[in-house]
Amino acid sequence: MKTTVLRNSLKEGLSTTERAVAKSSTLPILGNILLSAEGAVLELAATDLEIGIRWRMLAKNTKPGRVVVPPRVLSQLLALLSDQSVDLQTTASQLVLQSSEHTTTIKTLDPEEFPVIPSPKEGDSFFEIDVPLLCQGLSQVVGVVGQSQARPEISGVFFCLQGKTLRLVATDSFRLAERTITVAGSVPKEWTCILPQKTARELTSILGEKEGKVRLYASPTQVVFEYKNEDDPAQPHVQIISRLIDGEYPQYQEVLPKDYKMRAVLDRAEFLNRIKAASLFAGKSNEVRVLVDEEQKGVEVSSRSQDLGENASFLAGEITGKDQAAASFNWRFLAEGLSSIREQNVQLGFNGDEGPAALMPSPAGEFLYIVMPIKA
Repeated sequence: MKTTVLRNSLKEGLSTTERAVAKSSTLPILGNILLSAEGAVLELAATDLEIGIRWRMLAKNTKPGRVVVPPRVLSQLLALLSDQSVDLQTTASQLVLQSSEHTTTIKTLDPEEFPVIPSPKEGDSFFEIDVPLLCQGLSQVVGVVGQSQARPEISGVFFCLQGKTLRLVATDSFRLAERTITVAGSVPKEWTCILPQKTARELTSILGEKEGKVRLYASPTQVVFEYKNEDDPAQPHVQIISRLIDGEYPQYQEVLPKDYKMRAVLDRAEFLNRIKAASLFAGKSNEVRVLVDEEQKGVEVSSRSQDLGENASFLAGEITGKDQAAASFNWRFLAEGLSSIREQNVQLGFNGDEGPAALMPSPAGEFLYIVMPIKA
């Protein structure tokens, strides 16, 4: 292999693919990155057998080939160079990196031992989603994913595509978040999968600042997210390949509240501040009490600690319903739900201590957050 590539492009590609490098000592080859030069493209690939990442960039290849290298030493070296481009060349079991002032030789591994990372084939069906919508939706729900080994089906984000509507859902049994996204273009009639939480986080980290669309290629056991900027070939071409979690996601829509005894429209930031103030006196139980009062036209948030004291605050709002209702919640769950909403006002759907409460944008939007009360 012999190639010339932009230093910053190679550095960015290494930092991205390094996310999929395995830390396991049982398969040392997985702790490395595969570099492949062919045509006018240099591809970087890494996998831990659960998730794989491909990063393709334009390069001047004078000799095709493949090589497996440790990413850390290469990326650290590139950070110290000032050249715009670097030359890479393989000799026997070594990779030689040359710049205007440096010549570095790095030991390599046999590329034939590197596992095959599945790739979509030409003609495979796919559908497209706007990258900002997908990343924003995932960021709103991924923190709610459950960590139960006994219930692996809730340890990922549920994708449910029906018609032009894609729902992203996550739950840990104490709360649930659902983000609805409208999908344009040609889509399959129906498709569901459970995406591991790690993949969801990596997607938002890698594609979060990008514009355009991402393609989803789905199969029963894996999914491929492919990003390519058709208008600018100089931009990297990224593929994120992930296994799917086997299992049937809970019929979560059956437990969503059909109606609420009371509703309150509140300033989101002020409500969040009230929750955080009460949390200082919530103690180890993280418990705060929320009272919705129709007569007082607002919401009271309070907490009490035998060791520290107590706190109570009132927030005026638009209240619908009769009389008043109260319930206790884990303050962290409420705060995380409020932090996931972007709009200025939030609607609190309230059933007291008899059922789950809901947080949603006001006016109603495409995000729903359900939280269970703490039973006395």
